[in-house]
Amino acid sequence: MLLFGTGDVLIWRLSDGLLVQRLQRQVHTDAVRSLSFSPNSQAVVSGSEDKSAIVWDIRSGGVLLCLEGHSEPVDTVMYAPHGLFIATASFDSFIKIWDALTGACLHSFIVSGGITGLVFSSNFSLSRRGDRIATASGGELKIWSVTTGEELLTINHRRNLFYPVILSLDDAEVLVSCPQDKNVVAYDSRTGQLRRVFALSDQARCAAYSPGGDFIVLGEWGGELKVFDAKSGDTRCKFCG
Repeated sequence: MLLFGTGDVLIWRLSDGLLVQRLQRQVHTDAVRSLSFSPNSQAVVSGSEDKSAIVWDIRSGGVLLCLEGHSEPVDTVMYAPHGLFIATASFDSFIKIWDALTGACLHSFIVSGGITGLVFSSNFSLSRRGDRIATASGGELKIWSVTTGEELLTINHRRNLFYPVILSLDDAEVLVSCPQDKNVVAYDSRTGQLRRVFALSDQARCAAYSPGGDFIVLGEWGGELKVFDAKSGDTRCKFCG
């Protein structure tokens, strides 16, 4: 478990609440904005307002890699599920793919469309297999190859798209919010065909697939959670807080 507020990264053990590691801010010179554990939980990568991302060894607290190359704060970091790649997204509108072992920048591609501030922080999603990335910008939803940096698919939507952007567990489908309509739309991530539209009463704030992929839960800014059947799109239940 991690907490960040300035340049420190604190790691607690969930079983008993023990603070097991403090990664000191002397390495990051500004606030930490995002964190991601490696799949084996032996490392963690942090993205900072100082325009860098750092890979830490959790046991020793030492720095394994320093990923530098963005010209603006690094707002989102993400390990690929297989642990071979790290993706970083920045306010400079670039997404960079890094070799998680050497720190080499493998690919760098720009997501145009006037993305600013926190909008970009959740506007990309890494596939479970770690070979594709989905990004949303303006009215475009794009699928990119992580291994080659190639743009694989562009989906044009009639209105602006926003976070959250997530890929299904089998990577066959991508969900993205359309806040002007208060909808979340599902597209086939291979063909670009529209599959379903999930109607909400407020703008979506978060989204997730169930572990088996049978259900989708969408959280609204107003506080409601709605659960949908992932195949039919039917509403199963909702929770009001």
